[in-house]
Amino acid sequence: PLSIGTPSMCSRAETVVMEAARRGRWVYLPNCHLELAWLSRLLLALEPPAPKHEDFRLWLSASPRERFPIRILECSVKILCEPPV
Repeated sequence: PLSIGTPSMCSRAETVVMEAARRGRWVYLPNCHLELAWLSRLLLALEPPAPKHEDFRLWLSASPRERFPIRILECSVKILCEPPV
């Protein structure tokens, strides 16, 4: 996995994600809450007419943040893990 949190890693992650989208691979990006503005840019890059293979999957993990891009939540399958009360 790539670790998000610095501009150089975001650039590398975007390259990896776009290549995976073309080839139908899976990508896991942890700590996405550290680069919320970059997530919005990544979403724009992945929207049509960007070519995407039908087997492409993008897994994101993030801590809860109020400013998390709503569009990503709207077009995603979400899995929530919360500690027991």
